[in-house]
Amino acid sequence: MPGAVLVLDREEDPMGVARSPIVDLTVASCAVLLAFAPWIFGFESGIATWNACLSACAIVTAALAGLYQRHWEWRIGIGLWIVLSPVVLGFVQDEVATLIHMTVGLSIMALSFAIPASAPRVRQQAMRKPA
Repeated sequence: MPGAVLVLDREEDPMGVARSPIVDLTVASCAVLLAFAPWIFGFESGIATWNACLSACAIVTAALAGLYQRHWEWRIGIGLWIVLSPVVLGFVQDEVATLIHMTVGLSIMALSFAIPASAPRVRQQAMRKPA
């Protein structure tokens, strides 16, 4: 996009949902932590390592897409998967990997819930009233 500028300020899209690239960049940094966690903290399970790397790729993709369009629902789903994956994939016995997955997943979900909650209520009410 020629002339595209990354604005690190709060904006609103046409539906009145607040857009904050700071949230998107924070989510992306959580993904970077998750991607490198197997080597930083020494995961014992190979499946936990693969899950961390693939989940991090999904988060980065959703976070970068969020810079241009709202995809907070996708990030909530990805965060939920990261929280539940130790149980589903069976690496709960790897306490470090489980703790990292739970922490990153809950953080991503909390940040994703913050996006629609920060929309101004006045604007939403104005959009419901006929002109």
